[in-house]
Amino acid sequence: MPELPEVETVRRTLSRAIVGKRVKAIELHLAKLLRSPRSGLRRLIGARITGLARRAKMLLIHFSNGTSLIVHLKMTGQLIYRPKRGSDKVGGHPIPHGERDLPNRYTQAIFSFSDGSRLFYNDLRKLGYFKCLPTTELEGLFNQMKLGPEPLDPKLTYKLFSTRLSRRFKSKIKDVLLDQTVIAGLGNIYADEVNYQAGLHPTRLTGSLSPTEQKRLFQAIQRILRLAINKRGTTYRSFRDGLGRTGNMLSCLKVYRRTGHPCRRCQTPIVRLKLGSRSAHFCPTCQKLHPANR
Repeated sequence: MPELPEVETVRRTLSRAIVGKRVKAIELHLAKLLRSPRSGLRRLIGARITGLARRAKMLLIHFSNGTSLIVHLKMTGQLIYRPKRGSDKVGGHPIPHGERDLPNRYTQAIFSFSDGSRLFYNDLRKLGYFKCLPTTELEGLFNQMKLGPEPLDPKLTYKLFSTRLSRRFKSKIKDVLLDQTVIAGLGNIYADEVNYQAGLHPTRLTGSLSPTEQKRLFQAIQRILRLAINKRGTTYRSFRDGLGRTGNMLSCLKVYRRTGHPCRRCQTPIVRLKLGSRSAHFCPTCQKLHPANR
């Protein structure tokens, strides 16, 4: 699933490409993609895109008529911009090989702009969704969802982070990092990488963390997310940025999906552990299990 760095990468690349463009037409090929009245989508016709934002793992597209479109990419969603037909470059970059023929069989929606350019929403597994609502109602929706603070927001201080951790003192660190009501935007990939960076076993109970370990965890979250954004996200199979390019974070991952491979620090084989319906990847030497968890 695209996590905070991937969605932020899509936001940044699309911001340069589509802000200021006016919507000429919208084709919706998958009815369940829209989780709000269809009239909201119709209101976007003729409106101009004024900006893009991100909240947690959701992309927010703002329009000149006071409407916003929430896009959740879920597992395999892609938003890919293409200039008017006939162009073989986008944003000064050659269009990636194999990406030139859009729409394809995975295209679920198409936004056509008045200048002839288009924005394609592709989704292999059809799990993503759109939601249209007045921009003024966004904050109320996020409050209903009980979303936690953004991990890279300057307002999230170590003290506030520590307070939020203390509310889940009987929970495993990996579970807490994935809980969007505690802190928003992390998923499996970066939760594993954060724990490795902080030297903490994923099943450690948050209540067993010393203040020094809590601070290490806080700093690891910011360090890993900033690195991933700089690398334009992680691509295994389906993730693409707003111009159709793959991310470069894969080679920087230390534990995620590296089961059996040697730890880059101590050479101990990386282990995969099942945690409920999810899994955790870690180095048993660099991330020793705390006595409180044994």
